Amino acid sequence: TVEFVVDADQNFYFLEMNTRLQVELPVTEYVSGVNLVECMIRIAAGEPLDINQSDIVASGWAVEARIYAEDPARNFLPSIGRLIRYRQPTRSEKVRVDSGVYEGGEISMHYDPMISKLIVHDDTREKALDLLAKSLDEYQISGVTTNIPFLQALVRDPLVCVGDMHTRYIEERFPDGYDCNSETSSEVVTAAMIATIAHYVDEERSDKSGADQSNGQRTACNSWVAISGQEQYEFTVEEIEYGHRLTTSNGDGTDVIHKWTPGQSLFYYKLADGETRCVKILRVGISYQLDFFGLRRLFNVLSPLGAKLNGFMLEKKTSGVSRFLKSPMPGRLQELRVTEGQTVKIGETIAIVEAMKMENALHSEQDGTIAKILANVGDSLAADQPILEFGTEAE
Repeated sequence: TVEFVVDADQNFYFLEMNTRLQVELPVTEYVSGVNLVECMIRIAAGEPLDINQSDIVASGWAVEARIYAEDPARNFLPSIGRLIRYRQPTRSEKVRVDSGVYEGGEISMHYDPMISKLIVHDDTREKALDLLAKSLDEYQISGVTTNIPFLQALVRDPLVCVGDMHTRYIEERFPDGYDCNSETSSEVVTAAMIATIAHYVDEERSDKSGADQSNGQRTACNSWVAISGQEQYEFTVEEIEYGHRLTTSNGDGTDVIHKWTPGQSLFYYKLADGETRCVKILRVGISYQLDFFGLRRLFNVLSPLGAKLNGFMLEKKTSGVSRFLKSPMPGRLQELRVTEGQTVKIGETIAIVEAMKMENALHSEQDGTIAKILANVGDSLAADQPILEFGTEAE
């Protein structure tokens, strides 16, 4: 594999050559139709290479996404732990998944945190990216934080779709860092519909089980309000063949075709265009957490009266600065640059945590003094484990 950097004027600058297989080998195999591993084994066995350069013809587009146990919201810091749940996308001639992990296995701090590779192939770039997006939606991983939401946002970005990218893409596209909760899109309305349907179905099931003891009368209402943060979406729900129709307060109706039942973590649905889409859905207490198109939203679905009363609820206010310096990831405390009683300033480096062969400097987020050291150099740290406690300058 020969690597280059290309500038705006299409000038190629040589970087390096790797005389080995690369992580991206499935992309080459898809577009060329050549099994590179088989070729290498045959050559190693003394057999001649049975293809010529003229035999190789590129066909279609292939795209690969690396699924990593990393937290995009924490500047892609590693996330280690046990894979409580691990489900891969459906494989096909156009969808390939290479993975060496399994449900119940552990992502260790001592090795690269890559979980799997997802590679897709189709006739055009647009089709390949669309297939990649749909396949990313099918991943079900819990126990560790992954970069899947970031990848979902990436493959749906118009700049990525047309190939208008450069080496400063991430810092310019996400100048304040990636946050899967911050962006809004028209898809949020669809997500609100799905949360409403999920709640309606849950209520209907509960109502039917109670109806056995109350003369079989159904009492659940059809009007609901999906609340996410400061946004509210009001719908009237009506059962139709193969799904539900949701109507907004201004009379606009949308048919959502689905077969979802309570307990399923993937909600497959179709809208008017007939294209099947997928959203991850998780019940969190009385709320519904939805992951879709690189976004994550938590919805509370209430009756209109409940939504009105909810507006009077007081929000719990928390301080923006913690009294503790915590490890942002599992790792080893390599260096501690402060002692108890020492005064520190905002931005000052006070500790270094090593994880995945990388040193991560931790900085003070406040002015003050070090009240207590809670960990020793060489200790193995869990994510969010306190390293030290801050006091105040007065202390």
